[in-house]
Amino acid sequence: MSSYKERFVSAINYTKKIGLEPGETPIPWRKKISVKKARDVLFLSRDVLDALGMRQSSDLAMNCVAVHFELQRAIYHYLNMKTYITIGDIFFSDYIYCEMSHESIEKEMTNPVLGEPIKSHVWLTLPDGSILDCTGEAHLDLIFGREEHPLEECLSFIPPDKNIEDGYRRPFLVGPEFMVRAGVFTNPNA
Repeated sequence: MSSYKERFVSAINYTKKIGLEPGETPIPWRKKISVKKARDVLFLSRDVLDALGMRQSSDLAMNCVAVHFELQRAIYHYLNMKTYITIGDIFFSDYIYCEMSHESIEKEMTNPVLGEPIKSHVWLTLPDGSILDCTGEAHLDLIFGREEHPLEECLSFIPPDKNIEDGYRRPFLVGPEFMVRAGVFTNPNA
């Protein structure tokens, strides 16, 4: 299994290959962010989502696009840190959350269904390759009938050097252009 950073670079390359613009990317990777900076990201994420009225799993589930765009703006504004919209799925040994493939991406781009949710998951990649995912666990709570969890327990921050064997993120695309082409919204900068 390749590392998250290698999978992310492959996602950048695939994004370009199919004619989408990944935007600015963190390559070359920046040095690992400090524990304090990671805490700042998590605290800010909690505060922003709480201010938006998102307090538990059901509030966050199925809102990955809106949540992560809002967090991207806030993290840049308050912490002066760029983050990168990342689109993919989460691979477990017995289940794939929001399963994607190159074929499904190309089909969705050529045949978008306006107003329908995309069949993928969205999270943020930080400049050092860390992952910030504030909706994946929340949606899994609902899918598998687990109990509601408070906002704080739904936030996932995965450092770049953490090796995850089961439940790892598989990026397929980088940047918001796929969501525009798939009909999720018309202007990601609005």
